[in-house]
Amino acid sequence: QTIMIVDGSADYADNLREILEGAGYRVRLSASRAQALEQASAESFTVALIDVMLPDGDGASLAKSLKQRRPGSEVILLTGFPAERSHYSPVKDGVRAYLPKPCSPEYLLCTIDEAIRHAALREENQQLAQRVAIAEKLTAVGTLTTGLSHEIRNPLNAATLHLTLLERRIRRIPTELQPDLISSLSTARDELRRLTDLVQDFLQFARPQ
Repeated sequence: QTIMIVDGSADYADNLREILEGAGYRVRLSASRAQALEQASAESFTVALIDVMLPDGDGASLAKSLKQRRPGSEVILLTGFPAERSHYSPVKDGVRAYLPKPCSPEYLLCTIDEAIRHAALREENQQLAQRVAIAEKLTAVGTLTTGLSHEIRNPLNAATLHLTLLERRIRRIPTELQPDLISSLSTARDELRRLTDLVQDFLQFARPQ
């Protein structure tokens, strides 16, 4: 998993990087809002740790911008002033959590782990919703196919029946007149059989596996 750290303090960001890399995460550092946006456009990340006070802007507004560019990501705001938390709305700003500066490594890793699980769950739900949508479309195709095949098979069966009756009547006329009529009859029967096979193939194709 890739963690983006956005903090204007190089020393603090480097401390966070050391903790996260020690836990097995890939870490990308950004010192400003502009650099973070450029980095987010170039590569994906799972969680962004953003300082509320950045050299070139507000961390909360950056959080919203990053969520727009990477909807599957999670954002955690860092603040050295606990009272600032009341100024931000998690729902509005798309923030998963707020962490104080400094923060204990255990609390930091626990919060990041929770954010990663939430991101994975959201992706799983999105995939499930896509599978449900596909299943609904397949069901609709199956329903349409069944109705269509019924409408096609009825006239095919009727035509086949009348050809059988017609052949019986042809057999009653003089023998010398039968060959041409029987030949045309066989051609018509072959075409009806071909249509019947096409309907069966279509049903097989539309049947959910």
